[in-house]
Amino acid sequence: MCVCRLRCCGVCMFSIQKVFVEDARSQRFEFVKQCSQGNYAKVKLGLMSGEDCNSCDDSGVSAIHAAIVESQFDVVDLLVKNGSKVDSRDKNQMTPLLSCVGRGLLDCVRHLVNHGADKSVSDRIHRNGLYYAVKSGSLGMIRQFINAESCNQQDSVWGWTPLHCAANQGDMNVINLLLNTGSSIFIFSKVHILIVYCTFYTVLYCTQCKHAIISTSAQHLTVITSIPSPALLLSALCRRVGPPNR
Repeated sequence: MCVCRLRCCGVCMFSIQKVFVEDARSQRFEFVKQCSQGNYAKVKLGLMSGEDCNSCDDSGVSAIHAAIVESQFDVVDLLVKNGSKVDSRDKNQMTPLLSCVGRGLLDCVRHLVNHGADKSVSDRIHRNGLYYAVKSGSLGMIRQFINAESCNQQDSVWGWTPLHCAANQGDMNVINLLLNTGSSIFIFSKVHILIVYCTFYTVLYCTQCKHAIISTSAQHLTVITSIPSPALLLSALCRRVGPPNR
């Protein structure tokens, strides 16, 4: 008789614990959802009621990441002021700062930096803040992250540096800024792509298949060459396509 009662009590306790866990999970999910939707009043009420500002949903997305993804700056500010971790990471090792950079949210970047966010962090494949800033194309964003060390950091997938990224996008203003800060044109990527730079062109030159992607602010051209070395490439390009249209 006692054994049966103990078993029944055990089942009841397990059921209660399960309901409690599911309820807490539902609350966390709803809080992250409200952050994503920018519902400032409900987020503030949740924080006043004891909701954890570092709550995550089932996929590991935190409240502050969710707010940044939807550009909800007011909610981001509220979360930061209530102790949200500015250097927390999602499943791709993206911090809130890197997420802001990737979305071109310069004001949000400045705000997070002012609250202690680490500008030297990299994501899961070692792409740093400068790499994402270059992708955004914003010179103001780039100036937040640019330094001699970050200029030449290679990612772990293709071995690209921020200058590889800039050359691929063809933004000459960004390219010049990187070069003037110490970006090297002699770093090979993992597929043997080298950056060649001159007044008219920035070129990604592949030493394996002997082709070059010419990037300028006005055009993107692919030129098949049989030139075996980057040293002989520039004159060949000028003969084939001439200087770009200004």
